[in-house]
Amino acid sequence: MNRSLTIILLLLTICGFTEATAQHIIQTETNNKNQGKIKTSPQCKKGIKAAKKDDKKGDWGFYFYGNYSPRYTTWVRVAQEELQLKIKGGGDISSQEGDCYNRIMRAKIKEKFGEDAFKKINRKVDSLYAIGLGDRPAKYKGEKKEFLAYIYCNLPDELLSENNNTPTILLQFSIDKAGKVINKGIVNENQFAETTPHHAAIANKIVNNMPDWDPAIENQKAIFFETYTLPIKFAKTMKEKYCGE
Repeated sequence: MNRSLTIILLLLTICGFTEATAQHIIQTETNNKNQGKIKTSPQCKKGIKAAKKDDKKGDWGFYFYGNYSPRYTTWVRVAQEELQLKIKGGGDISSQEGDCYNRIMRAKIKEKFGEDAFKKINRKVDSLYAIGLGDRPAKYKGEKKEFLAYIYCNLPDELLSENNNTPTILLQFSIDKAGKVINKGIVNENQFAETTPHHAAIANKIVNNMPDWDPAIENQKAIFFETYTLPIKFAKTMKEKYCGE
């Protein structure tokens, strides 16, 4: 995976990745009523021919399809390492050529590496996440409600609005390899209501004093992670919601 693609993938939410999901990525998924047509289509025949040719050369690979997420990229990387697979293509939407290629290649790989080849990959991915080395974005050390409590408990009451015209400041920050928060400054002010230098100062102070995060992980290593955009709403209702007893 290239660097820019991986960073984009890391910005997405981690989702579950089961054996069923893995199979969806690497085998043909068709409706029964269309299966016959797909099998005999020129695109499918092209995929089958290419798979058989690659198998003879020992050039195993897949068209990887699925919902991109950090766990997905971890799975693909482990599949490449464990089974020496190459990425032939892929994306969010599967193609007939890729599906038919995968159907043939999946059977060939099981013949070579065993019927449980893909289950072994899933177990390896699970083990990486169990020790905190699966791909992931940077993460605040705590639940979302604890993060929001940190933000809103640090807003002084005298700057809070009680009406719909809420002063809001957007800030950007990054997380370095050690989990340190790096304030990149204010992106936008006066989004909903007029702000003052006091609002900006408090918003910057909150980011500058933020506790360390768990750093982002890519390929079992901590990486620099950018960029988070954080809206801070100076609303009395927000403080009551997240900083109440």
